[in-house]
Amino acid sequence: SYGLVELTNVLSRYVRAKFLKPAEALGVLSLAESRLGSRVISVANGDALMAQVRREVAASFLRMIAPYAVYETVATETDDSIPELATGNKFLQHGDLASAKEYFARAVAQSEANLKLSAGSKGRAHYSLGLALALQSDYPGAISELKMAVGLAPKDAWMSMIQRVQRWQREDDRLRQEAETPPEQP
Repeated sequence: SYGLVELTNVLSRYVRAKFLKPAEALGVLSLAESRLGSRVISVANGDALMAQVRREVAASFLRMIAPYAVYETVATETDDSIPELATGNKFLQHGDLASAKEYFARAVAQSEANLKLSAGSKGRAHYSLGLALALQSDYPGAISELKMAVGLAPKDAWMSMIQRVQRWQREDDRLRQEAETPPEQP
């Protein structure tokens, strides 16, 4: 079982290691005190509380090491026969990913319905939707759309985008796993 003294000691180590700000540690401690008073925490409650502390420490650590956004340049596609691509690109440039995705999805639907449209035009619609999905962290959907684009019109830039999205997915998975992994006990 855990007591508030043990919890205080753990939180103090996290503060000294700069994984947790003093105010955050006090918040966790006051939460524990308000729920439990001075009694000993049962193993089940203590484990849950320690899991919460670990999540907060990991989130705080991620805020410390990644306090900035990472910007990458991506190529957009246009096609005069699919005006939704230009509209979607405008939303994309202004950071409205949901609206961009909506317009790109319309572009895909319209391109697939138009039997006279070239494979290259259809590929541009799928590429654009894949790009929007990737920027919203829907990596499986993005990779699927990008592969459709490459299948319709193989372009080196689109193949490279598949590799970039796969890298983004690996990086996100690694960060998520690190945030969920409890720190080693000293």
